Amino acid sequence: MASVPTTAIGLGLTSGMQLAYLTNNTQRAIEGFEGSAGIGPWVTREACLNLVDGPEGTAAQCRLLASFAYMNGRMFEIIEPVEEALPIFPLAPADALSVQPHHVGAFMDDADTVVAEARAANLPYHRFTGGRGDIVFVDTRSVLGHWTEIPCFAPTIPP
Repeated sequence: MASVPTTAIGLGLTSGMQLAYLTNNTQRAIEGFEGSAGIGPWVTREACLNLVDGPEGTAAQCRLLASFAYMNGRMFEIIEPVEEALPIFPLAPADALSVQPHHVGAFMDDADTVVAEARAANLPYHRFTGGRGDIVFVDTRSVLGHWTEIPCFAPTIPP
């Protein structure tokens, strides 16, 4: 009998509707997704995230190019760091295309609950504020091999 996750992080993982990748060349990564998997069209924008809680303290900022596409109810995201400000989004060498899995994501309501659960599980996390609300990245790499992103605001998902 399958169990039902009892934590926000577990619910986020099992209901994950976003797959995200880190790259060093947004345009070439998009071309790869469109050409090999037919995923597109993509919308790209620059994002500025302000770290409000995490290992680096509270004064850090992170600028990224974030590209989004939707297919069959799933959001795909390609992230390219504009500058290396935080280890969560490392810059890849520019000598060859790099596209690496980064996180799964699911929308939840309460960032405080996610942070409390991460602390209780001794999982490092980064809590950011952005234009739409709080985003918590939980470092689940030691158990899952990737980060888990929990945006704490209503999703904007096309039909």
